[in-house]
Amino acid sequence: MYIELNIELRTKQEEDWEDEEWYRTDRFSSEERKIVELFEGSFQKYHVRRRRQYSYKLTTKDEDYEEFWNFHEKHKKKLNIVITGYILYEQEDLEAADAFLLTFKKGCYYYDDWDEEKYDCMETVSPALGQWHPKPPIYLKLPIKTKRLFVQGMAGADTPDGENYISPALRQYLLSCGVDKEFFRPAFAKSNLNEPIAWRLWGADHVLPQESFMPFENPEEKIWLQDADTGYVKWIWNELDENVDEEIPDWEFYMNGDFKLYKMTLNKEGMERLTYVNEAYECIGNIRPTIINKELFWMIAKQVPEIKKYSEPIFFSEHPKGGYKKLQIRGKCHCCD
Repeated sequence: MYIELNIELRTKQEEDWEDEEWYRTDRFSSEERKIVELFEGSFQKYHVRRRRQYSYKLTTKDEDYEEFWNFHEKHKKKLNIVITGYILYEQEDLEAADAFLLTFKKGCYYYDDWDEEKYDCMETVSPALGQWHPKPPIYLKLPIKTKRLFVQGMAGADTPDGENYISPALRQYLLSCGVDKEFFRPAFAKSNLNEPIAWRLWGADHVLPQESFMPFENPEEKIWLQDADTGYVKWIWNELDENVDEEIPDWEFYMNGDFKLYKMTLNKEGMERLTYVNEAYECIGNIRPTIINKELFWMIAKQVPEIKKYSEPIFFSEHPKGGYKKLQIRGKCHCCD
């Protein structure tokens, strides 16, 4: 596993990110231009072709990785250096994993337009935390190209919240491999309510124990927040004691993603309960993440190899419980807005 950085150089004058002017390169000040030229002199070989001219890609495998961070530290206050970090996994990481957060390349969506209310299958399971879950019958929209893939054969797609849907052919293949039908729920297009267009990987009947899944490197930065009325739990940032008026430096605002390697872990209690498809007890965002075991992952990977590039491995580890705040609430939590 290693870190990949996507880097863009932007002028301090950029304000409206939707404006086409945002992509112009003649707006650098004379001081900024000198910094850009210095950057080009050292990192030109990492340039990548994108809409913005000054775009680059570095990884922890590159010899100039540390030198880039030295450059950033020196010039971050004079030039907008926008960095997005990703953790990328290699074959040996996938082979060593015990479970996965499955991710497909393609996307899919629920019906949520004003004139599609009767096809809204979302059920609120925790009003306090803003958590929801699809309630059968499930209605799903597939983009045209994704729908074509689902009709043609083995394929999968994810909702914006990371829920996994697979094609009818892929479900049939998994059934033939011995995966029980309890791990699938049908999803329909509003134009055809009789034949499933896709199948959701269903882990709601196999929820892992509390605090058995740890998706963070530094859990002390989070709060384990529980809805006292429903029992649902959501991870939120530990910002309750911070000064909300504190100004964030520009250079920090332009850094997003992962910049350190870490592993998501599942402890012994979680491993003992792990089956083909599960849900974590705690939400990340608006919905409980779906976790699949390694047997199911490799079955799917045989038919849809792209998941090896996009999915995130989970490893067995007896991570300590605690080290973070645990709170309960009743009523609406504004931290979750």
